[in-house]
Amino acid sequence: METSFWFGWAWMGLGMAAVVFILLFCTPYLRGNLQLPRWKDPQWLAWLAAPMYMAHQFEEYALHITDGQYDIVSTFYSPDSPLAKLGDMDLPLVHFPLMNIVFVWLAVPLGAWLFGKKNPAAALAPFGFILTNGLLHVVMSAAGVKPVAENPGFWTGLLVFLPVVCWIIVASLKGKMMSGKALTIALVSGFLGHILLGTCYFFALAKLPAGTLAMDIVTSFAPMLLALLFCKWFKVKE
Repeated sequence: METSFWFGWAWMGLGMAAVVFILLFCTPYLRGNLQLPRWKDPQWLAWLAAPMYMAHQFEEYALHITDGQYDIVSTFYSPDSPLAKLGDMDLPLVHFPLMNIVFVWLAVPLGAWLFGKKNPAAALAPFGFILTNGLLHVVMSAAGVKPVAENPGFWTGLLVFLPVVCWIIVASLKGKMMSGKALTIALVSGFLGHILLGTCYFFALAKLPAGTLAMDIVTSFAPMLLALLFCKWFKVKE
């Protein structure tokens, strides 16, 4: 992998996040319903997930580099990591940008564009992934497993991810942005997508790097696809 891209993709994401934030807050182009306030518009919120996560990626990667390597990457290759204790693994470096880019640059915007108006559960399913990720960062530090200084992504997890997801829950339950069943499907689908991410590392332990990279792509689209499946299964129509 080219060194310039390896260290540049998180900065590229931050630049894209700035552009999307401007479109979100200063234009009507990413709105689904102009009669609703932005914070109660499912399509607007679905688009919001992308720049939120791009900012999180910037904190996780670009803001935590030691000795020429991302701290979060070094953790996975450390002999003290839980994965290393399970055995030798073949985890390709491209896994880290691939999963992050496909999920946040492609899958999340695609879901917002396709389903923001007609299926909020599918469009907002990435927030279940975001909630799980944010909770993991916060709980690890609160439990003393990982000090805040050694927990890249903690601050955006605490100050951005959790408050926005809490708002979506409140807005759905009180403002009827979507039904309680649709909200549950969105959050559970994202949670299951995050669980599925773990299979990437099992493929690495099995020394099947191609399986890891394939699961990166599957995991990226899993929240949206699972939400669509559950909506059909439980006959949820929004």
